[in-house]
Amino acid sequence: MNKKIRDFIFNFFIVIFVVATTLLSLYASGYKFNLKRPIDFNRVLVRTGMIDIETEPKNASIYLNGELQPTPSLELFKKEHLKTPAQIRNIIPGEYNISLEKDGYWPYQEKINVHSGQTTVLENINLYKSSNPSLRTITKENSDRENILISEDNKYIYLKDSKEIINLKTQEKRDILNDLENLENYEPKWCNNNMLFIDGYFFSPTNQENDLDYVSLIGKNASHWRFDEDSNRIYYKNNNSLNYFDISDKEVYTIINDTNFLDYFPEENYIFLVLKKEDNNYYLSKYSLEENRIIKEISLPKNANYSFRGEDDNPYLSLFDNQNNTLYFINKEEIDKGTRKISFLNDWQWLDDYTLLYINDWEVNIFNLKNGDKYLINRFSEILNNIILNKSENYIIVTSQQNIRVIDLKNNYNTKLLETETIHSPVLDTENNYLYFWSKLKEGSGVYRIEVK
Repeated sequence: MNKKIRDFIFNFFIVIFVVATTLLSLYASGYKFNLKRPIDFNRVLVRTGMIDIETEPKNASIYLNGELQPTPSLELFKKEHLKTPAQIRNIIPGEYNISLEKDGYWPYQEKINVHSGQTTVLENINLYKSSNPSLRTITKENSDRENILISEDNKYIYLKDSKEIINLKTQEKRDILNDLENLENYEPKWCNNNMLFIDGYFFSPTNQENDLDYVSLIGKNASHWRFDEDSNRIYYKNNNSLNYFDISDKEVYTIINDTNFLDYFPEENYIFLVLKKEDNNYYLSKYSLEENRIIKEISLPKNANYSFRGEDDNPYLSLFDNQNNTLYFINKEEIDKGTRKISFLNDWQWLDDYTLLYINDWEVNIFNLKNGDKYLINRFSEILNNIILNKSENYIIVTSQQNIRVIDLKNNYNTKLLETETIHSPVLDTENNYLYFWSKLKEGSGVYRIEVK
């Protein structure tokens, strides 16, 4: 080999070294050649961006524009792929379709923009279970629906139409039909001690011997029953008088006599009443139990049918006009400052003391009572019937007649969990993330369960 050839080879490797070193330096500094067609010669060399992804649960596969993202490796034939949490580096700036997929879960899909020299962060992405509904209990074959109420500790459900208590763990039933055969329009309430209160009766979900009957003490003519756990009082209406039975001293006390009231709501030392007076106008009154008198009163719109939908620990009264599908909010401390309202709503949940989540036909909205702001979370192509909040997991369930969806409140992303012929009366086990609902599926008419997370 003569000197000219040796010099050529030496210079060739010098050039290769310089080029390779330059390319590696550019790559390490976040630059990359953009050779996508049509080629833009003004952007052949661009500074790249990065995507940082976290999911719950972890180990979701990452697809970018439909391509599974490989794990960076010097081994040419290594076929491992990125799993969350992960960082995808040296991405040419632009718009991308990202998909996160994991066996047993619905995929998460989103359009994102990657910017030069910046990190696009996708954190706390929740993936939701993809599971078939399982039948928990059969209900009446001729029933068109069933109304379900879940206990405070998520261990029992009450079927209002069938008048049965179901143990969600063992599937054991307790039939209380005989005790309630004369009751038609009533509102059951699960108490904190797991007793079910229904119009003067307390039912134990497991043992009939623990039942308590206050109807025999108060009388069968009583109606409009309410149990206030804080004061340990049973409130009820008897003709035109409002009374309460004090469980502690076993005494009956009359609050108001000869008053035409539509509904009432007790809280601590006050009773809120909707009164209809001789002028045929409606009034909201705040009655003091200590002073034995009405201390504040405001007028309400006419041509309405009012009922309280109260939250014990909320600073606002929720007064619903069933005739016009309108919800009125009244500050309990300052009812004389008037009402605020939302019209044409189907269902609602309190996110906190001042923030309401609600659905009206096709839309899911948020309303802040402090500043009056309203904004849209999501809009669908079908009428929505129910909204359920899981505050600790930061998601809501919305259902229509045929679909169940979950909306993540951190990013408003919605996932369809189930589509079927009929969905009615969904309730959520917030501790275990199980959704129970009544439906007619191939296994029969009954209460079904799907896992949300």
